[in-house]
Amino acid sequence: MASLRMPEGTRGRVLLALMAPVLPAAVALGVVLAAADSGKAVAHVGGADAEKHTITGTMTVWDSRAHYASKWDCSGEGGYDDIRYGTPVTVRDGTGRIIATGSLDGGKSVEPSGGACEFTFRVDGVPKVDFYQVEVSHRGALTYSFSDLETHGWSVTASLGS
Repeated sequence: MASLRMPEGTRGRVLLALMAPVLPAAVALGVVLAAADSGKAVAHVGGADAEKHTITGTMTVWDSRAHYASKWDCSGEGGYDDIRYGTPVTVRDGTGRIIATGSLDGGKSVEPSGGACEFTFRVDGVPKVDFYQVEVSHRGALTYSFSDLETHGWSVTASLGS
């Protein structure tokens, strides 16, 4: 069996050289763990800690043809049949890059005679950027600035139909 003898005083340098590839990950893990321990939602992205937000909202479909299984269970019909439980909600930054996703919760009737079905949604883990584009299904994005969302409590509303 061969043995390796290191010259006196080089042992620490060899150990550091062997650890060099894993040091950045260990430092990043330490930053993430320290932040997680603080109770503030942060993520280590590109060398900077970024706060995360949650966008909540409602999407109301105004359509007399909406399908109502009960007061607490409705969905769009006809041209609005893509608006239902599980429909994707996409949040993009100002350049159009997807930064967070969520989906619609179950719809509920908001008109005594039917005709309107309201869905709620929640998108977690939204990073801080200057502008946000929030889109339900393929219905076109609504654009908000960071300060708009902050002022309105990170809540948005959208509607379809008349």
